[in-house]
Amino acid sequence: MQFVRTPDFTARIAEELAALRLWFLEIIAWIAEFAPLPRDARLWLQRQMIRIRSDIRFLIAAAVISRLRRVKRRRVPVHRRKMPRGFRWSARRAPAIRCITRGIRLRTLAQMRRVLDAFEFAVDYALANASLPFRGGALVMTHAQEPAPVAFFIAPATEAADTS
Repeated sequence: MQFVRTPDFTARIAEELAALRLWFLEIIAWIAEFAPLPRDARLWLQRQMIRIRSDIRFLIAAAVISRLRRVKRRRVPVHRRKMPRGFRWSARRAPAIRCITRGIRLRTLAQMRRVLDAFEFAVDYALANASLPFRGGALVMTHAQEPAPVAFFIAPATEAADTS
């Protein structure tokens, strides 16, 4: 018996929606070249670009994660060695989307359009350059260490001289 997965169109719909938003923003940016926009419109345009940028990053990360093969690993308790004084181990989650999409330029509308046009190339690039696996935490300084006391004595030159 063969199981056939139904195609998931959510990524395609989100990609088309991002492309449509991008097209609309390109028209507004074109208008803004000839007529200055009011402050509210400029702020709205910046918020929309941030939203589109995060949507595109999410699409790329979802495509990369869907291509990764799943490896079953047994849970091994991690032995934390004794931390130096003033440090502790901070368990934290890495921003996975940022780590996966690092190096893909999405600053301008033209760069966003280029990534959407060559989406498969961007996913291949992100898959090749993703810093996987993510670390579970980092060594964090909690407070500065006190300086260690140092023996410092002034002795006359005759007593301190080596006579052997």
